[in-house]
Amino acid sequence: MNSQVKKYRTLQRVLRYIIYLLAGLLFLLGLFIVMVLTGVFGKLPNKQEFMQIQNPMATEVYTADGVLMGTYYIQNRQYLEPAESHRVLQSGALSGACTGTPQCGTVPDTRP
Repeated sequence: MNSQVKKYRTLQRVLRYIIYLLAGLLFLLGLFIVMVLTGVFGKLPNKQEFMQIQNPMATEVYTADGVLMGTYYIQNRQYLEPAESHRVLQSGALSGACTGTPQCGTVPDTRP
C-alpha cells in the first residue's frame, strides 16, 4: 500500500511540474505578444504601409555563358504555387536571389 501512495504522489508531482511548465510557456508567449504589440522590437507597419512596399530589384535571367536573357519586374511576374513549378526552377530562383555577398550560401543541387 505504501508503494501505491508513493506512485500517486510522484504522479501528482510530475503533473504539477507539467502544469507549471505549460503555464510558464503560456505566460512567455503572452509576454512576447504584448512586447511586439507595444513596439519593444520596433514599430509594426499598418496595412497601408504594407501595401506601399515595393521591391525595386528586378529578377535577371542569364544563360550558362553569362548572356542576359531577360529582366523581370513586378509588372511581369505572377504567383505560382510551389507544386506548379519544377524543382530545378525553384533551385534556380533561390540561387538567383543570391546577391553574391559572402553571406550567400550555396544552393543544394536538386537535379533528379
